[in-house]
Amino acid sequence: MPESDPVLSMRITSQILDVPWRKDENFPMYCYISILSPSGWNTLSDTERLITFLREQPDLKQINAMSFGAADGWPWVDIAILNANSADSWSSDGSFNPRFNRVEMVCSDNEPRHWYEELAAKIAEFLQWDAVEEDEPRQIYGHSK
Repeated sequence: MPESDPVLSMRITSQILDVPWRKDENFPMYCYISILSPSGWNTLSDTERLITFLREQPDLKQINAMSFGAADGWPWVDIAILNANSADSWSSDGSFNPRFNRVEMVCSDNEPRHWYEELAAKIAEFLQWDAVEEDEPRQIYGHSK
């Protein structure tokens, strides 16, 4: 039996999951943008209202009840609409939840940042929330701007 190649395995996994791959590295690279209520994680909002807004965006397509991705021709993105249990604890199985308190954007580190930042700012402005890049950390959009 041939020996397993971990780099090849990661590349195949990346292709299966349709996630971006940094060609000059041996693993996919991401940046994360959180869109949060300035009032804190316990502020719940109407999911249908946000889904209606996101469906109107020509650069997005709905993946499941609680997530969106990029439409064809746009940079890869995964946008999850979440109902977090605390500020540091969140996940989603894609099932519809009528209320949410967090939007997470997983973005490719291989694509121009300005598209992601403009999209995050557009969503944050619609919600009157803040958009923060987790990696740096820095504020992309503040609802009071």
